[in-house]
Amino acid sequence: MRAIAPRTGAPEVTVAEEQEEYMPLAAAIYRYDDGSTGILTRWTFSAEERRAIAAGEDLYIMELVFNGKMTPLVVRTGPGDFAV
Repeated sequence: MRAIAPRTGAPEVTVAEEQEEYMPLAAAIYRYDDGSTGILTRWTFSAEERRAIAAGEDLYIMELVFNGKMTPLVVRTGPGDFAV
């Protein structure tokens, strides 16, 4: 699996570009009326990964937690209402 730019129409930034311990990650930034911010990333699968998912394998998501604070995740297929 590899990250690709979201290209949903929202402003995009690249995260961790200068952090060698992480792979750079393109992300779209969504700002909501209530003052909250969403950071949207997009991932694509290799042919082998697509076959595994089609055969019933699950997708696992890990979130790194710093200072004991976990943040919500939104995981879905397709951009849905993220498209601007």
